[in-house]
Amino acid sequence: MTEILDCIVGYLAFFGITLFPLLLIHCFYDENLAVTGKKILAIALMPFLSVLIKIAPATDPFVTAFYVIVIPVIAVLGGKMTLFRRVINWSRYILTVIFVFIVIFPLQLAVSALLNFGDELYSDLYLPIIAVYTVIPSIIMYMVYIRKEKTLLFRRQDKLLVWLYATFVIFLYFADIDEQGNETGMLFNSPDNIKDYLLILFTIFMITFLPFFIIRNCQSSYYGRLSEHQQYFLEAELNASKQYKAAQEETRAFRHDVQNNLTAVAMLMEQKKYDEAEQYINDMRTEVSSFSPKVVTGDEMLDSLISAKLAKMAENRIKFKIDGVIDGGLGWKPMDICTVFANALDNAIEAASQVTEGEPRNIGINIKKTAHQRLISISNSCKEDIDCKALMDESLHFTSKADKRLHGFGMKNIQKVIEKNGGMMKINCENKRFSLDMILQRN
Repeated sequence: MTEILDCIVGYLAFFGITLFPLLLIHCFYDENLAVTGKKILAIALMPFLSVLIKIAPATDPFVTAFYVIVIPVIAVLGGKMTLFRRVINWSRYILTVIFVFIVIFPLQLAVSALLNFGDELYSDLYLPIIAVYTVIPSIIMYMVYIRKEKTLLFRRQDKLLVWLYATFVIFLYFADIDEQGNETGMLFNSPDNIKDYLLILFTIFMITFLPFFIIRNCQSSYYGRLSEHQQYFLEAELNASKQYKAAQEETRAFRHDVQNNLTAVAMLMEQKKYDEAEQYINDMRTEVSSFSPKVVTGDEMLDSLISAKLAKMAENRIKFKIDGVIDGGLGWKPMDICTVFANALDNAIEAASQVTEGEPRNIGINIKKTAHQRLISISNSCKEDIDCKALMDESLHFTSKADKRLHGFGMKNIQKVIEKNGGMMKINCENKRFSLDMILQRN
């Protein structure tokens, strides 16, 4: 029974130490690092290669080398990444595995001292601690982030906290071993007073829960920024709806007066006051033009949203042009329309407004359709060519705007909404002309 339990603990420790770095990197450092069922299954089956060692002990170094070389390579396979990014994530994977072993050492010493384990039982804690401290966080990350297709990429300050945590653990590691690698017992000796117990408990607490505090801090900041982000677009949606409602009310009031206006024209014609009748008709035509929508895309929400941006474009002396219509509308939720188009137009206005005085400032929306798709392109002039790869890399927090809290979500957020609605997007910037192209499915 004990052997079976040891095998289970050993398997969980191996599975945890190989899966944990993969989930950690995907959830907090690079969401492009793929986490698939096949990859998890491959990692889960890897420990069974150890059976070869029992059958043929001579295979031990080869199986170990296989683990060290192949598992990190499998971890970085798949996903949309450049070769450089794969090498970075491969390095992260290796460093995370090494760091986990470093963390386990002071934990093992602290728990052993706390439980008054002797030298014989001290080594028995090694695999159980690895299993607990890797499998449980892996399950949490899988349930909270992977299954819900969410990521919480660390900001620079979060990464700094991670490095401080690593420094603290490494200090604990080296504080309790001498130059020959022997334990000194300077921190974790057998406790015989309250101070010793408090030191051990403090160490266990800091090593165990400090990472959760770092993640919690990142979450609070993320959801705070997300709340501001959503509030901004809800206000944009509300303003657009108010403008549309006001325009509708003005149009209804004008329709109410049409009959009286036509009667007045008829009376002038009967009295042969043709010049006055012509002037009256011209006045009516001018008034009708003022009620005509300035923007017609085929989607009322999008019309109102663009109309709400025209004043800001005029304020920054930006010329705006739109070609084409969306037959039948987009069919999206208003929040999704705001997230994509309000954000894209704000980006375009910000970029165009930075163009040097005297050079053309313009924004254009071009809408085309095929039998099964809609092609929507939002383009704008810009001061200089933009690095589109950096713009799409959310981990770099690429933005030129003053309000970085609001715009920290960037193009990645636009891309997620477009893909959620069954579309695709790409961005390009050449000759000081930036374009965001969307391929959307027709309803």
